[in-house]
Amino acid sequence: MNITKHYLHLPEVSLCYHLYQKPDEPDRTLLLLHGAGVAGQLTWHHVCRMSQGYRRMIVPDLRGAGETVHPHQHEKAFSIENIRADLLALLKHLQINELDIAGYSFGGACALDLNAFAGLEVQRLILVEPALLERANFYQTLTIRNQYSEATQIMRCEDTSAEGVKQFAQLVMAVATKNPKTRETMYQRLAHRIMGLANELDALTAYMKNCEREQLYPSHQRVTLIHGANSHQEMRQFHSVLATQRGWKLVSVPGSDHSLIFQKPRKVAEAVSDILR
Repeated sequence: MNITKHYLHLPEVSLCYHLYQKPDEPDRTLLLLHGAGVAGQLTWHHVCRMSQGYRRMIVPDLRGAGETVHPHQHEKAFSIENIRADLLALLKHLQINELDIAGYSFGGACALDLNAFAGLEVQRLILVEPALLERANFYQTLTIRNQYSEATQIMRCEDTSAEGVKQFAQLVMAVATKNPKTRETMYQRLAHRIMGLANELDALTAYMKNCEREQLYPSHQRVTLIHGANSHQEMRQFHSVLATQRGWKLVSVPGSDHSLIFQKPRKVAEAVSDILR
């Protein structure tokens, strides 16, 4: 496997991305989108290493995370539509139009948007605890997003930024981890670019307030929905309903919660590979 890091210089951002290439695999492409606040390679490296069936895997840092930065201003507000435009520019640069997409949490919402509105030939979707699908009741999901907005306001104040990160982490975890080392590692990941994290969360909140969620549901692709078996019960129930009604494959990963991408990367990699069968 060959791993290389690249930069695509766009008018508004310098977009960092990693290419994972396995020359002996079938000629397929997988685009992998990370969650809020944690860079692409840190999120997906082990999954890419253990996945099978893709010759190339593209792992970008979305706006607000990793090494993707604005050329004249380190942190700047943006929209989900801006991220869509960045990803389209990247795929055009790489001359890719037919692909599969995997998205985790915030990246899951970006994957749904890209699939619905970018005009790409998306064959398969892998959604790992995707944002926007937290609850069956859309207004309950909006309530959750408003709670995230309260956390971002705390993040934006220098004196309380660390507390805002902790508040956000507690919102997404159904059960707080009892291991202090694990908890501290999670906080450190999220705090790497606190203002970038806040901008990502606010971008998603603004997007949700103006979107029709039903329009984002994939209608024809093969879809795998993955969640942690210890994640919020209401979310797991909603995922079960979606999978039953829409013919999606549902994977519940034992012994994991919203951090399953870090806790159980092998199980996620198996689900990524299984969708090809």
